[in-house]
Amino acid sequence: MARARRVRTFGRMDEAKLVEAIVVALDMNNTAKARNILERLLAGEPETYDDANTVEAVSMVLAANPCVENEDILFGALTEPEKLRPGFDMLVSAEDLRASVFASVSTAASERFRERLAEHFCRPNISRTLRRQLGGFLEENLPENLGAQLILYSDPGISRRFLARLEAYFAEFSSQSLGEMLQVQAETSGRRGRRGRRPVVAYGRPLQPEVYDPELPFRLARRLWSAEPVAFLETRLGEVGSLEETASLIALAATIPVDSTRAALYKTLHANWKDGPGGLNQTGLVDRLISDPGFLILVKTLPREEAGTNVRGPTPPKTKRARPPTRPKPTPFQPKKTDTEAARQQPETAKRDWMTVSRDLVLTWCERFRAAAEVQTETARRLGRRPGEAASADLPVKLHKGARVVAEYRVDWPGNAEAELSGVTPGPMQIHYIRTEERAKPLTVLGYYRRQLKSRSTAHTIDNGAWIESLRAVPQTDQQRSIDIVFTAREDQNDNDYYEYGYDKEPDEEAGKDAADGTDLNIEILSITMKDPAGK
Repeated sequence: MARARRVRTFGRMDEAKLVEAIVVALDMNNTAKARNILERLLAGEPETYDDANTVEAVSMVLAANPCVENEDILFGALTEPEKLRPGFDMLVSAEDLRASVFASVSTAASERFRERLAEHFCRPNISRTLRRQLGGFLEENLPENLGAQLILYSDPGISRRFLARLEAYFAEFSSQSLGEMLQVQAETSGRRGRRGRRPVVAYGRPLQPEVYDPELPFRLARRLWSAEPVAFLETRLGEVGSLEETASLIALAATIPVDSTRAALYKTLHANWKDGPGGLNQTGLVDRLISDPGFLILVKTLPREEAGTNVRGPTPPKTKRARPPTRPKPTPFQPKKTDTEAARQQPETAKRDWMTVSRDLVLTWCERFRAAAEVQTETARRLGRRPGEAASADLPVKLHKGARVVAEYRVDWPGNAEAELSGVTPGPMQIHYIRTEERAKPLTVLGYYRRQLKSRSTAHTIDNGAWIESLRAVPQTDQQRSIDIVFTAREDQNDNDYYEYGYDKEPDEEAGKDAADGTDLNIEILSITMKDPAGK
């Protein structure tokens, strides 16, 4: 017959506090003998005034001091509580013990302990109760869960839905880590913000905690970009049969700046490009995640096309937007498209969609690099330099005469980050971004840059402007270089902005002629160079 549980009275509070003090003292003793007593207390030996309070105190103290020995005790209490509480007549049952220990562990478990729990979770003979508890705990999208989630990710028994969820978590962490290293942010106040896009809430907890940890991005990157998880990811890429069904996997791969991953993703995209990028748009790859800038080169290698590439140059902003033509509503008398016709149109639709993705990537990166350039500009000012002072030194195109550079961003990846990425082999990449603002004739500057890029460039119209793109091999190297030049009419039309960065010199005579009857223009040049993902 079970003993009646004693009810604590106000007069007995001192005894409870005494037990808690003894538990703390035993933990501070930090000896095998002291830990053995703590484990016996979890088992109900010796008997204390309030068994439940004692178990809670021991659990919390052990969890708050996560050494290997303490974690061994907690692990045993979680996975095999019946060994400590075998009887049915005990005031605290085996399940009560597990629940108390789990409550303490869930708020203080170390990354090492979480990984150990993940390995146990993958065992086929785990109890349903523990599986349910650990599943919710390890599934939380927290940086300290990343190692455990990588273990779960490699489990063959994981469901497809859970797999996609983990890939979304990994992509978020990889994206934020890369952004910290490149010093760019996903959300800016550029063109897309003015077009009314709502910010998207990121998965889980932001990478920037209340107390900023500068080492966190590198720790996450070492986890995600190291050889073992990258090899597993690349194997999965080789098995892709549909971009729509594996969009989370593609988005994750697109955030990893490693040459072997770029090559594997290149093959996957070329094998399945006819599926189109529809599924990728749902992952936020273009406008929310910070992808590897080299992903732009991969997209440019895909078959793309756009109707009407005749470019007339940027025009001043219109006060009233023209209403787009409406499509006639289908009627019952219109014949339905056959499967053959739909299959014939799919590649053409995919080509146009990939062109849209490449355009959006270019515009998004220009926004982000412009914002990041403000930081580099401030640094340059402190060193006594002006933005664009040596812009032509390594820019693959020559700036037009009289160009007024207001922002410049450049990175030779991985740069200093490589020293913090032990176990990772980041793929080298050079990024150079320049923005100029001035008054000029649109067709004059457009023609100037098209002549530089010659016949290997393509021009497109975009909202309020034009975009010239080029992708070519760098002679006598294994590198490919993407060049994008975006021309847009100024929206503020404020000439005082020219003097914000200290450029108070009068334009030369030729530029003055353009300015007399020209347009206030923004010209952005983006150059990205990396190893050819095709391995040529």
